[in-house]
Amino acid sequence: MSAHRFNKNSADYIINHNATTTNQPTEYFSSFSDLFSGTAWFDSDKTSLIRDPSAMVFTFKPNIELTDLGNCSALNKQCRLIDSQSDINQACIKDQCLTIKNGRLFYRQKRVDLPIDGQTELLNLSVNSINDRWLIGGVQKLADKDYRPLAWLFDGKELVAVDLLDHNHQPAHSQYLGYLAAAGQADSFLVLYSAYEGLAWQINGSEVRDLSHFFGIRINAGGFRPKIIYTGHGKNITWYVFNQAEQPIRWLKFWQNGTDWIEGVLDLSNRWPTDSQAVYFAIHPGTNNLQAKVTNNQGQSHLWSVNDLGFISSNNDQIVSVNLTSYDQIKPRIVGAVIAGAWGGWSGFEQAWSLSDDGQHWQAVNIGERLNFSKPVEQLWWRWQVGPSADQWRSPCLKMITLNYFRL
Repeated sequence: MSAHRFNKNSADYIINHNATTTNQPTEYFSSFSDLFSGTAWFDSDKTSLIRDPSAMVFTFKPNIELTDLGNCSALNKQCRLIDSQSDINQACIKDQCLTIKNGRLFYRQKRVDLPIDGQTELLNLSVNSINDRWLIGGVQKLADKDYRPLAWLFDGKELVAVDLLDHNHQPAHSQYLGYLAAAGQADSFLVLYSAYEGLAWQINGSEVRDLSHFFGIRINAGGFRPKIIYTGHGKNITWYVFNQAEQPIRWLKFWQNGTDWIEGVLDLSNRWPTDSQAVYFAIHPGTNNLQAKVTNNQGQSHLWSVNDLGFISSNNDQIVSVNLTSYDQIKPRIVGAVIAGAWGGWSGFEQAWSLSDDGQHWQAVNIGERLNFSKPVEQLWWRWQVGPSADQWRSPCLKMITLNYFRL
C-alpha cells in the first residue's frame, strides 16, 4: 500500500485510509498514539531531533541569535517604534486607520456596524491590516461556555465574512473567551484565536484550512492577546506571534517548508531573561531580523536584536522510540504492526519510517503498510529518520504518530 496525502482540511496530516485497523479472526488489536506531551515514549539518547514541550513537536534545532542592545532610555526612538506597532486598538494602511473606541469600530470618524446575527454583543474586538484590507475579529457569546469567533475583511467600503470552520466544516466554537489576530498577504494569511485552548486557520485565496492542532493548550499558556508579524512571500512566509499584553510572554514561529500551507510551529518564549515581564516585537521588512523590547520586573526596558538564522540539521537526524510494550503486564505475542498515521509537515525532505522487534534491526515501512513478523515477537519500536535540509529556513515538524499492532 502507498501512503495517501490527506489535505482537504489540513496540509500536514498524513494517513492511509486503507491501513489495516482491524484484526484477523485469530488476532487481538491494539493501538498506540504519542502526542509528544512527555518524554516517556522516545529514547532521548538515540533521538537527535529537538522536542519542543510546549508545541509538542519534533523539529531541527532552531538557530536564534539574541543580542542586548541596551536600555530603552538610550534607545528611545527604536523602542517607541516597537510600541507604536503594537497598538491594540488601531490598524492603519498608509494614512487610513481603523480604530476601536469603547468597543465600537470607526473608520474615517464614522462608525462601522458589523452584520451580526442575533442581539448578542460582539466581545473582544480586534483589528489587523492585511495588505490593502483589514481583518476585523470578534467573539460572539452564544451561551455559557459557548463562544464563536467571527471575522470579516474590510476594504473601507464593504465587509466580507471569513468562514472560520472547524475540521468538520462547521462554524468554529470554543468553550473559552479569547482574542483573534491575523496577518499575512492578500492571498495568504494566518488567523489565530487565543484562549485556554486555541484555534488557528490559514487562508489561501478562497480556501480555509483548520490548523488548530498547531495551536493547542500548552502553547497558548492560558490564553493571550496575539499579535502576528511576518516576513517572506508566497511559499516562503514565516510568521512570528507574540502577546500584545504583558503576561504570559509568548514568542511563536510558524513556517511553510516551501509549500502553500504552514507545516511547522515552535515555541521560543523561554529564550528571554528569567526576570522578563513583557516582550514586544517589530520586524525589518523583507528579512528575518527582528527587534524586541523586553521589560523586566523592575520596569526597565531593553532593546534586543533578534537574528533568526533558521534551523541546524545534520546527516543523521532521527526519532527513536522506546519499546512500546514495556508496560504490558503480560508479554504480548505480536504478529504484525502498521504505522497507521502521522501528523506533521516534512515536504521536500528525504525521510524514512522503520519498525523493529528488538531496537537494533530495522525494517523499512510506508505509512499504512502492515509489517508481518515471521514469528510472534514480544517488543516493538518505531523510528523516523530525516535527511538534512539544503535550505536553512526549512525544518520537518512531527506532531503525532499512531501505530496499530496485532497480537495472538
